[in-house]
Amino acid sequence: MNSKTKTIIIVWSAIFLFLSHPQDARCLEGALGSFDVNTLGRAYAYFAANPRVGREEKNTSAETRIDLAYSQTLFRRLSFRLSSRFQADTDKRSEDAIDGLEDNGQHRRMFDLHEGFIEYRLGWFDFYCGRRILAWGKSDHFNPADRINPKDYTDFLDNEKMGVFLGGFKLSFTRNSQLEACYIPSFTRSRIYLSGSRWAAFDRDMQIEEEIPEIESYASRYSLYLKNLDIDMIYMRRAEDLPTLLLNPRPLHINSSDLFVAPGMMIAPAPRLAPAGFFGSGSAGLVEKYRKMNLMAIEWSTTVADRVELHGGATYHDMDRKEVYGRFVQYLLGLNYTFDGWFCKDVKVSSEYMNCAEIDKPVNEDLLILDFVRIFENSLFSRLSSTLTSSSSFEIGNLWSFEKTSNDILRLEYQYSPYDVLEFKLGLDFIWGNDESVFRQFEKNDRTWISIRYVF
Repeated sequence: MNSKTKTIIIVWSAIFLFLSHPQDARCLEGALGSFDVNTLGRAYAYFAANPRVGREEKNTSAETRIDLAYSQTLFRRLSFRLSSRFQADTDKRSEDAIDGLEDNGQHRRMFDLHEGFIEYRLGWFDFYCGRRILAWGKSDHFNPADRINPKDYTDFLDNEKMGVFLGGFKLSFTRNSQLEACYIPSFTRSRIYLSGSRWAAFDRDMQIEEEIPEIESYASRYSLYLKNLDIDMIYMRRAEDLPTLLLNPRPLHINSSDLFVAPGMMIAPAPRLAPAGFFGSGSAGLVEKYRKMNLMAIEWSTTVADRVELHGGATYHDMDRKEVYGRFVQYLLGLNYTFDGWFCKDVKVSSEYMNCAEIDKPVNEDLLILDFVRIFENSLFSRLSSTLTSSSSFEIGNLWSFEKTSNDILRLEYQYSPYDVLEFKLGLDFIWGNDESVFRQFEKNDRTWISIRYVF
């Protein structure tokens, strides 16, 4: 029995004992720290079969998750946090455990370490080191400046952040200003299916050459808190964790670093993706590249009359090879409004719009297949949530893309919580897309779903 198998058996045994005797485990919290256990079961039923790579995927799927979090404070200044997830699903999208600091596998992990870090607090100075998830920026949905952590897009609509190993500090100059900086020694890409899955970007098997960069990243953020205005100024030196896919007309074993790419938004039509004989000779394919860049952003947030919150910002992408990738600015504007309705209370309306301004266009735009970073430009996200009763709520979320007609993602969600520790959710997801957008790949993914969450 190898060490990985032993570790999995030990951890799952500890989970079983914890779930079997939660009261005994809680009695140890005072001496051993704080334990939190979050269990989730979720089932999906798709309305239509989705043929992919010569087979029909199942119309139903289910997954189970167990999140374990442990935190402890020592000597009032030193704290430790460990957050891990154990998950399994009927589609076999989860496999193995984290195999290194980079964690660049394309599938989810059966054992996933979200966070595991120590933090030392000195009042005006905090230092932290380990695997961690950070949240930067002022936006709720579109947030181009929040790029410390990659995301897991193996379920496109239920994506989540992934933890990365880093070291950083927070320095408080005054009560209304703070500087935070971090260093990430290795590159971790976002998890995205390109082919062979219901949530893949292409509807057929693709020959794709991976070019994962070896680059360290660092980032800094200066925050200023004024009377009724919060401002963040962010700088990052990094490689983009979302790929750009380029047409590679040469043999796949040859380095394609000199290929050109355009920062276009939408996926190309099907004839351009795979013309006759495109993959037959083995002399053509796609190359998956992660561009290196400097990212500079400024974001702000303010409150008007206690019920209206406004936020916005601009993010400048300065590429290392601007003649290949171009340079551009992503900008956004958002609004949150809270009020009491006639038949419900605590109604919140949120809306964000994001678009792009070109600074320098690339020299050659002919080899572009798909740019994940810029799929949702010229798009509007809106969400309405309301509290129906003391134990139930309802939410509607919608994403429109104005670049092409009939591109839309709609989610309806009902939540019922009879107890603080128990939560039921029922949802519907609908997707519409035309022939020249990435939404087209997901049109057959309309679904209904239900989830049950229990917190110990």
